[in-house]
Amino acid sequence: MPVRPRSLLVLVIPFVISPTFSPAQTPFDPDSLFFLALRLQRTGETAAATQAFRTILNSFPNYHDARIQYGKLFAWDSQYQQAIIQYDSVLSADPGNVEARFGKAQTLEWWGRYRQAADILLALLQEQPDSPRLLFGLGRVYAAGGVPRRALEFYERAYFRAPADPDIMRGLARTHRSLGNRKLALHWYRRLLSSVPGDPEARSGIHRLTYMETHEIQVSALYDSFTGKSIPDHNVLQAEYYLTLNEDWKPFVHLARIEKFSRRDLRVGAGAYATPGRSWGVFIQALVSPDARIAPDFDATLELNGSLVKGIECAVGYRYLRFDTLHVNIAVPGLVVYFSDDAWLGIRGYFGFIPSAPTSTSGTMTLWIRTDQATTLRIGGFKGNEIVAATTYAEISSLKSSGGYAGLKTRISPHLAADIFYTYTARSLLSDSHAISLIMSFLF
Repeated sequence: MPVRPRSLLVLVIPFVISPTFSPAQTPFDPDSLFFLALRLQRTGETAAATQAFRTILNSFPNYHDARIQYGKLFAWDSQYQQAIIQYDSVLSADPGNVEARFGKAQTLEWWGRYRQAADILLALLQEQPDSPRLLFGLGRVYAAGGVPRRALEFYERAYFRAPADPDIMRGLARTHRSLGNRKLALHWYRRLLSSVPGDPEARSGIHRLTYMETHEIQVSALYDSFTGKSIPDHNVLQAEYYLTLNEDWKPFVHLARIEKFSRRDLRVGAGAYATPGRSWGVFIQALVSPDARIAPDFDATLELNGSLVKGIECAVGYRYLRFDTLHVNIAVPGLVVYFSDDAWLGIRGYFGFIPSAPTSTSGTMTLWIRTDQATTLRIGGFKGNEIVAATTYAEISSLKSSGGYAGLKTRISPHLAADIFYTYTARSLLSDSHAISLIMSFLF
């Protein structure tokens, strides 16, 4: 009679957690424990999986499949020498074992020993010349080892045999980008985005290759006109300079003049966009207002964003503002859902914590639609306190509003991009208003 999965778990777990197990005292089925260990490994329970594989190998040292997986867990934990010992143990008994040879090559790659890894993979390729896994592995090794043209050769061969594999598309995009082949890099990032909607690296790569060069100067103007004639119009003039130092680091400087409620302030500061990981990014900014009259004396923002699962990205942000002796802390969680590479929906919440005052809250929802490779539309709405892009204490603490907005961003020429944005705001205390902003980006 077959054993039910719940019963199997009861039978095998004691051997995973008990260091005093002896096969002479308590016989067990190594295959059942092996498959349990694989499930633990796949679900990220690496400590339990390691113990399970160790239990098998203590009693069945020639169980090669278990030893290979045991070596893989060492490699994941950056214990490369221990991993190599496990693979060599298998290869001493079975020199032709493909999985042990591939695992050893992968470990050597992670260890930075690219030449040795390539030698093993090339020998395997002689035996399996059409293997996409081996071709992709060689592309990755040569790319990491600083030989991009050789990497490109193997990535292209791998793609010919596995055209739906997103990792191969990613490798092709990265390699063309490193070689300066802008159009081909864009082509492969777009193919990747079609295969994996919302992929952060593909989106970032397309954006940078389409809109950004080494130097970018953004000049923007915002004009906010109130329907009530007793309230003077608001306006903001702003300039920013961005320098793309490398693929993962883009600092900028900021200068703005704000005029609201008949008072004027100057704001200066700096910040940076960074992508320290392939699937997540960081934004940081700090601004000061010398002799502040209405803007905060100090305004700092930190935001982290990254991919949760395929097609979903999350963001966690924090903003701190100081108005003389008043301190405001704003938490900004967010979520982006990608319907395809040409349409996605963003939702954000804003929670402002002010001493001796109720919590200020606001929410936004924005739909982005890409009409072509150079043009993106966005429409959305908001409701709550005006803390989304607040620059005054009143907007954060007391003004409540709701409204909608629409915008368009497009690349006009290789060195010029434009972003126009309209917002209608209905307020509970002040007059309603219509705002329009224009951002011109000069790229060179």
